[in-house]
Amino acid sequence: MKKEIYIFLFVLVSFTSWSSYAQTYNKYCAYADYANTAYERNQVESAIALMDSAIKKCPVQADNVVNWFNYALFNKQMSKKNNSLQYREKTFYSILKARELDTDNEFESNINKVIKSIAIAYKNDAIKGLADTSSNFSGAINNYQKYKEILIESNPNYVFTQDDIRFYNVLAERNLIKYKNNENLYKNYLDSTILCYKRVIGLDSSKVDAYLDLAIVYFNEAIVLVNKLEVDADIEELMKVDEKKAELALLSIPLLKRVLELEPNNSKAIYSLSACYKLISNEEEHLKYLELLKEVDIDYYNDVFTIEP
Repeated sequence: MKKEIYIFLFVLVSFTSWSSYAQTYNKYCAYADYANTAYERNQVESAIALMDSAIKKCPVQADNVVNWFNYALFNKQMSKKNNSLQYREKTFYSILKARELDTDNEFESNINKVIKSIAIAYKNDAIKGLADTSSNFSGAINNYQKYKEILIESNPNYVFTQDDIRFYNVLAERNLIKYKNNENLYKNYLDSTILCYKRVIGLDSSKVDAYLDLAIVYFNEAIVLVNKLEVDADIEELMKVDEKKAELALLSIPLLKRVLELEPNNSKAIYSLSACYKLISNEEEHLKYLELLKEVDIDYYNDVFTIEP
């Protein structure tokens, strides 16, 4: 009797254990290993599909930091291969999930490297977007903002000042090129140019080129108005042009004076100041800066004197 009870109990325990194993068995839990093998064989799409199944359908694998890190690498490789925004976004999502699970910061350095590489990809897209003058540059601006948002995830203390200065300087130049292609149709690009240069000045109040470039934009617009004026224009039109060119010259003058504060011998700024004062009929200041130009850079003076406005 005792023997029969022992056998019964043994079978019951064995059956219970097997039943528990059957309930917890999940074929998708093995897919993470299959994914890594596929990736090693350069079967990247298969690796992504397998790891996707593993982390979605096997709870154990879904909580594994290594799986999410590898999943990010797989998607990063596919993004690089296909230049696909979809895979780049999946890379970013996956690496953030890996960071969330990396409670001991064991993978912190490698995770930050991946995040930085994603940010750089957006920055490169922004640069390419600036080179395309057939566009309106909104894509370049969005990609640049995305670059900043993502990079800050890997380096919260990163200072973007120099990056911003370079980006908005180039954006200003591209907008100006666009405007010059069709001044009547693309007037808004001139406004964008001015805003970009002002942004650069706001970022660095010692940026000589930005002050000078913005001053020249205003000055050139004044010259355009003068050149467009018809010989037989009526008095009302003459008054409008005089008022507008004076307004533009007066916007340019303080910028040029700031340039001379930073670079007292800047020949281009000195000549432009003399020209601006000519536009507002201030002969005394006009001649003063011409004389200064002659002292500072006689060669430049000789080159431009004959074409002064």
